[in-house]
Amino acid sequence: MGHNKALCAFNKTIFTNATIMDGETMKCDSPSLLNSQGYSMMTNQMLWYNVEISIDGGRELAGPAFKFTYYKDPKLSEIKPGAGPVKGGTTVAVNSLGGFNQEGACNKTVRFATWEVKPMNDTLDTTIWVKSPKV
Repeated sequence: MGHNKALCAFNKTIFTNATIMDGETMKCDSPSLLNSQGYSMMTNQMLWYNVEISIDGGRELAGPAFKFTYYKDPKLSEIKPGAGPVKGGTTVAVNSLGGFNQEGACNKTVRFATWEVKPMNDTLDTTIWVKSPKV
């Protein structure tokens, strides 16, 4: 490991690349949850790691450790309405079978092609409401 490389340490055993964004923000690559056969290790239990950082290539870890929690992708069931005017501004309900409010799900965002939209208000576990962007 390079001595000046920023890394994230998951449970002090898995080291991944980190990108220093600014004086207060560092982004980590999270480890894969796929086993050696390519199957997900996600079960109904919540999987999480304690995360620490290193700015010296892993020789020394800086704390405190923070909890990083994985979440399952919600299974979408309906988008209503399915169309709207090109000027945007349509209130759209994105419905799922559940999972929008599970632990670890943060910074919720709905994507319309390449446009990302934040929810209009609090979400239910099964519904997110957004305003459609203009085309």
